[in-house]
Formats: sequence, C-alpha cells, structure tokens
Amino acid sequence: MVEQKSKIDLVVTHPQLQSEALLFFTQGDLKNFDALVGEQACQIRATMITDLYDKYVDSIKNNTFGLEMLTGEEKTFLVLTYFLTKFKQQEHPLEQKELIMICRIDLQKIMDFFHMQKNSAVVTLHEVQVKVAELSVNYLNLLLNTKLSSHQELKPLLMQQHLSGGRVTVGCYISMMLMYYDAFKNNRPIVIKVERECKNQVKTINFIYTPNLGEKDCYIQQTAQSIKKTGNQPVLIIEGKSTCTDQACRGCFEHENFSHKLQQTIKAGPQGLLRVLCANAAQHAQFIGQDDLSYDFSQAPQLGQTYAKSKEIAEHEGYSLHNPSTFLVQHIYASTLAKEIYSFFPIPQ
Repeated sequence: MVEQKSKIDLVVTHPQLQSEALLFFTQGDLKNFDALVGEQACQIRATMITDLYDKYVDSIKNNTFGLEMLTGEEKTFLVLTYFLTKFKQQEHPLEQKELIMICRIDLQKIMDFFHMQKNSAVVTLHEVQVKVAELSVNYLNLLLNTKLSSHQELKPLLMQQHLSGGRVTVGCYISMMLMYYDAFKNNRPIVIKVERECKNQVKTINFIYTPNLGEKDCYIQQTAQSIKKTGNQPVLIIEGKSTCTDQACRGCFEHENFSHKLQQTIKAGPQGLLRVLCANAAQHAQFIGQDDLSYDFSQAPQLGQTYAKSKEIAEHEGYSLHNPSTFLVQHIYASTLAKEIYSFFPIPQ
C-alpha cells in the first residue's frame, strides 16, 4: 500500500512549484514569496525571505545555487510562501471607508492545479497557512536568541503567543520591532512608498532609508543616486496610504509640500523611522480576530509605556485608520535594489 503524502509534502515536493520558486528566488523576485496567512504579520515573511536571500546571495551571484543547498525548513518555507503567493487573488479594501487591505486565495486555481476537490483544497490551504505561521514564530524566536540577542527586553512580548484559526501568532508590534532591528543588523535598505491623496489627486512618493552605522538602530534618508549599485541586495518595501485632511490645503504636491513634511516627521528623534513603524503597529488589534486582546506588560513595564506612547502618536499624528493623514502602513514585502530602487521617480533631496 502506497503511503499518502501529507498536504504539506504534496506542496513542497511538487516539481513545478519547486522549479518556479527556484527561478523567482534566484532572479531576486522576492515579492513572489509575499505570503499572507491571516495574522497581520507580513513583516515576518519579508524579514525571513530577505535573510534567506542574504544567506545564499553569493551562490546566486555565481549561478551555483540550488534547492538542495537549503535546510529542510528553509525549503519548506520557500515553496510554501511561493504557493500562497501564486494562488493569491487581487487585494481588496476590507471596507470602503478603511485603507487596510486583505488577501483572498483563489481556491478554484488550487483545485485545478492539483486536480483536487474543493474540500481537499480548503484543507491544503489551511495546513499550509498554519505551517507558515508556525515557521514565522519559530524564526522570530531564533532571531532573538541569536543575532538580536542584545534585544532581550522584547522577549516577554514575543513569548505571548496566541492561536487564531489554528495558527500560532505573535503581536504585530513586537514583530514590527524585530523586523526593524534585523534590517539594521543586516545593513538592509528600507523603502517607503506613500500613496498620497489630496483633492482627488493621487501621487506615489518614494523614500529610501539606509542604516546610519554611526548611530545605533538609526536609519537615514538617501537618494536613489546615492545608493551603492548592488542590485542583488535585498530591501524591505513598506507601502501605505496618506490622505490629506486639510480643507484649506492648496495642494500637497505643490513644491513637494507633503514630501518635505513626511521627511521631517521621520527625522524627528534619533529613531524616527522606528517611531513611525511602531505607531502603525500599535494602532490596531495585535492578534487577528481578538480585538480586545493585548499584551501583558507586567514583565516589561517600560515597553508598556512605549507601546502606549506609540498608540497615542498613531492617533494624534496621522498613523491610524481613523487619522491616516501622515502615513498608514498597508503592506510590507521584500524585493531587491535591482527590482525597485532604479525604477523610482526622482526622490526628494
């Protein structure tokens, strides 16, 4: 009797999925591993795929990389996140009045691809999402115990994990902070893409930040022209919306008014970019489906004060669903310099 493969093995060992995942990974098309699993933690997958790309970038450059070089968990992560991205539908607003986005998976495409019934496709999708969520939390624990061991103050929050639909999850605030510290540790650029709406006009404005190695955990703004042309270098892309609420505004795009304002906002304080990201992460429910559940700060009172301040900043300075006047983060994903930076419009000096 032939032993039936598990749903995870069915996906991970599928020749076409392996081949396509390998191709996109070696080409630096990291957005093809932009897996959403229903726990508001796209920043974890962005961190994981950029770290994985960094680990094997020399082999990729030398055209010697193959899936056999990956550990078992790395291969599982790569193929499963590609699977979830391949069968992703277009993103849609959660509600017309809100700016955050949700993602749906095209079950019919999964059924056609694997020649399976709908019930089997539902089970496959669920098991893949559960596995990716598990790998994500495990990776954050690994980071905090290894290269981010100097940030042990975050451990009490990371240990607060909850189940949602069978998925193990951590809070958005803690995963955002770990994403930022990991990016700094790896000298990784961060790109901010803001879609600004003002008086029925919409314009996308791009900012590029790189670690200021002379100041701990601090990023500074650069121009596309000043970035060293290492096209294979992975970057984090942070996309979001901004809505002008000034009724007397004569136009946000006149003389780069909004661009200059946002630049100055992010510069405020020694960790301006972290301040903006933490405000965004604190302004909504930390655990999906559990709006009334927050952190227990009894073991981390200082973090509790920082978290409360981040929520206040979000509401009063324009980083929340109710007040997206400065910058509301909608999505975070990975890419490479070659795929993103040099296609930008000129970036303000």
